[in-house]
Amino acid sequence: MTNCRSKCMMASEGLEDRISNLPSGIIDRILEYMSVRDAARTSILSRKWRDFWPMHSKLIFDEHTFRVIRHGVLLKPDNQIDKIINKILLQHMGPIVKFLLDLSYINSARYSDVDQWMFFLSRNGVQELSLLYSKLTGKYYRLPSYVFSSSSLEHLALHKVIIKPLACIFMGNLTSLSFKNVKFESSSSEGYSSCLRTPQLKRLSIEICNGIHHLEIVARSLEVLTIYSSAARCIGFLNPNIKEFNFAWRREVPTKHGFHLLSRLLAKLPKIQILHFDGFFLKYLAGGHTPSELPRTAEGLEYLKLDDLNFKDLDQIATVISLLQSCPNLCILDLKVSSRIITYGDAVLNYLNTPNCMKHNLIKRKTLRLYLYQNPVEELILLKLLLARSPSLVKIIIEETRHMDSVEGFRIARELLGFSRASPNANIIWNRCKTS
Repeated sequence: MTNCRSKCMMASEGLEDRISNLPSGIIDRILEYMSVRDAARTSILSRKWRDFWPMHSKLIFDEHTFRVIRHGVLLKPDNQIDKIINKILLQHMGPIVKFLLDLSYINSARYSDVDQWMFFLSRNGVQELSLLYSKLTGKYYRLPSYVFSSSSLEHLALHKVIIKPLACIFMGNLTSLSFKNVKFESSSSEGYSSCLRTPQLKRLSIEICNGIHHLEIVARSLEVLTIYSSAARCIGFLNPNIKEFNFAWRREVPTKHGFHLLSRLLAKLPKIQILHFDGFFLKYLAGGHTPSELPRTAEGLEYLKLDDLNFKDLDQIATVISLLQSCPNLCILDLKVSSRIITYGDAVLNYLNTPNCMKHNLIKRKTLRLYLYQNPVEELILLKLLLARSPSLVKIIIEETRHMDSVEGFRIARELLGFSRASPNANIIWNRCKTS
């Protein structure tokens, strides 16, 4: 009665339904901010809105969506969710530009339905496809190979899936690709072997993947490359256009290559602006001998972030000094000390206290962030060295960790204030650890 009364009032007063007369692109954006359940319910508003929802081009089935569906439809068993998705796709009209699915809420016994959804999407012009996992548990989904044959795909994110080997994959329009916890399956004892050609690819992320030793990615337009905790020894992906490179091994690697590998790495990345390494990769690059200066400089590097640094490891600290001396235009330096307690004697102290440890000033560096742990002797010596060699420094941010008590923090702060600074404008910001 209320809806009928409001419609009569609008008609009698000559009011028009401005929302229903908006362009279809704007209405599509309105539906985009709604849950799937609420967007579907708009079809009962009027005759016009009846066709808006079936033509909505972006379908999001994430954790929030499934919670809303279960609450509204009183579903309990997981095997009912696939029926809802089947019905939505069956009633859909027009292309589906974006499709996101949280596989955590799909019963593994119903993965055959997911295969059908993938086939439907690959034939209906999907541009952005994401298969995610919000929960730790769950069976891996074996991705059908025809997904890679979709010529319309521009963004592809795959989490916790199994991919069969393909001799060569060509994805001409793909601009963003993400692999996370993916298993690259192969019947060969030498592992997965495949070639992925993506001429338009700009962003590539490989995290915690297995069997990826012989995956070659040919992407001449690649600008952002991220590799975390993956055995990516033989991946061919570096090109002169990369601007951001993130690499973290997160485990000890016995093989060492020496400083020549770091020099070759910088030589292959002439346009690099952002570098993010962890201590394990620095150890790998060092190989027991790293000079204070590298033969190759990174002129365009502006932001250097180093995580999980062991300040008792001479290889890691020497590599840090080499990088700093080889980045004349560095603006931001972000150092995070490892919480692991490892001692290798006084080698790092002796190295940092040598007169020629750092020969050149860091002219353009403006911001320095350092995460401090308990008893940071070597960290403070390096900080003292950096303050003396940074005439343009504006901000020093000290992040205190929960491992440091207030007495130790006060002692370090007092010692820090006594360090001489090349920059008279350098301000120190001390962020105390928040305790619960």
